[in-house]
Amino acid sequence: MNILMSLSIIYLGANCSEYQQVEQEKTAAELPGIIFDPELIDFGSIPEGEVAAESLKIGNEGGGTLTVTNIALSREGSFSLSTSAQELQIEPGEWHELTVLYQPETTGETAQVIVDSDSIGQPKSYVPVMGSMAYPAILIEPNPKIFPWIEVGSQSSAVVDVVSSGEVPVTVQTILVAGEGFLSDVPELPIVLQPGERLPLEIDFSPMEERLHEGEIWVGSDAIAPQTRGRIFADAGDGILKGRICDPTGEGWVVGATVYISLDYDGDGIEDRRIEAVTDSEGYYELDGVSVGTHTVFIEKGSFQSAFEIDFPGGTYELVDPECLDGSDTKIAVVAGEFDSIESLLAQFGFNYDIYGTYDYLDLLLNPALLEQYDIVFFNCGMPFSWLNFQSDVSYNLRQYVQQGGSIYASDWAHMLIEATWPARIDFYGDDSYFFDPTYANSLENSAFVGVAGDISGDVVDMNMRAMLGSNIADLYYDLDAWAVPTSTSINASVLVRGDASVYNMATYMPGETLTGVPLAVRFSAGGTVIYTSFHNEPQLTIDMETVLKEIILSL
Repeated sequence: MNILMSLSIIYLGANCSEYQQVEQEKTAAELPGIIFDPELIDFGSIPEGEVAAESLKIGNEGGGTLTVTNIALSREGSFSLSTSAQELQIEPGEWHELTVLYQPETTGETAQVIVDSDSIGQPKSYVPVMGSMAYPAILIEPNPKIFPWIEVGSQSSAVVDVVSSGEVPVTVQTILVAGEGFLSDVPELPIVLQPGERLPLEIDFSPMEERLHEGEIWVGSDAIAPQTRGRIFADAGDGILKGRICDPTGEGWVVGATVYISLDYDGDGIEDRRIEAVTDSEGYYELDGVSVGTHTVFIEKGSFQSAFEIDFPGGTYELVDPECLDGSDTKIAVVAGEFDSIESLLAQFGFNYDIYGTYDYLDLLLNPALLEQYDIVFFNCGMPFSWLNFQSDVSYNLRQYVQQGGSIYASDWAHMLIEATWPARIDFYGDDSYFFDPTYANSLENSAFVGVAGDISGDVVDMNMRAMLGSNIADLYYDLDAWAVPTSTSINASVLVRGDASVYNMATYMPGETLTGVPLAVRFSAGGTVIYTSFHNEPQLTIDMETVLKEIILSL
């Protein structure tokens, strides 16, 4: 028994001694952890010859002693360390501070401070360092300087600024203004400009001949670019270009078209000056202030554009032949309808168009990518009503299409497209939220389909339409009953034509009241242009209606 106890004690003692000799592994909380403050050093812009210093602290956020064995820079030269790299012991919660120096050699310099240590999982640590040399710099603003057009023998003045655009002062040593017709009273030099400071320079322009004048401003300084160049442009002369714009048929005149010459003097693709006019009631225009030389003349109205070149000789020059608006590049879609055929007027203009009928018009309305291929979409009165089964999608697509610059025309019974998509722009007779197919309805009560057939004397509000008609009155003829009657518009919509409309009393199915001054044609902008007319193209079309509709087409 005693022998057994002795053996047990010896055995237990041996186990205890062996256990005490096994070293315990450290927990994460007992290990060192390296941190830096800041984690990136940005010296910014430093003048040449100066030395900048920034502090870098190395800290220990762990629970054990941090041993740093080496501190170095990834590249020598502009960046340096203020102290030699020696082995460091940093206790938990303590910091070691060193200084990083920067003496710039060029712009956009970068390096890294590399620290070797026993930080767990991070034997090498990196602190990015960056800096740049601050240079004196000069700008000339504006550049180019565009003088307003003046006549020969006149004088005009303009100011350009010599700007210190660098981060250190700049010394302006010389200023030279060159070019026939340009003069300047240069200030006494040299002048030192602080960063951001401006030196105004007044330049006089006195042309002696009708042409485009080009000049230069040269500024000499101690900037990194010792010579800075500015350009000057000025048109001189009393040249007037006269002409006339015809519609695509060549038989009518375009009212309200914009005719202009765009001048890009320095060839940077940005318009420097525009000479512009708008055609009058007979399509005439005058461009005043055109200089001698070759110019491209642009014509724009609605979605339609064309251009032609002119070799302008100076003086007052009138083109013998009119230039016609060209619609060949305008993409047009037409949704066919039973009671309207706007496409016949498009054909008179010679416009190409794609027509969508009963079996494929939804392919257009439900496909935003297909809609985007067109500049204008026309919706004829009597188009199918099956789109009502997809009302939400159709309205969203049309709203997006116009918002992105597309244009829409809708006539009479196609009004529900306008009402569903832009409900606040035009108010129609009856319940505006009541959408249905009138061709299958048992009753038209509470609807807009209450217009009585007959003649209406329209009050033309739109000035371009008045000019086209030569009158503020348009004779309109509604050959069918049940046309959709608009009653008012929002302030964001423009009435083109007003008139008095007789409407049916749906209780008796007899003509009832007459509404005065209702908006028979309306235009509004929702990105692109939207136009609605209660009248449309049909066999009984009056001359006035055709004129108004043609103006509407060209204005879309």
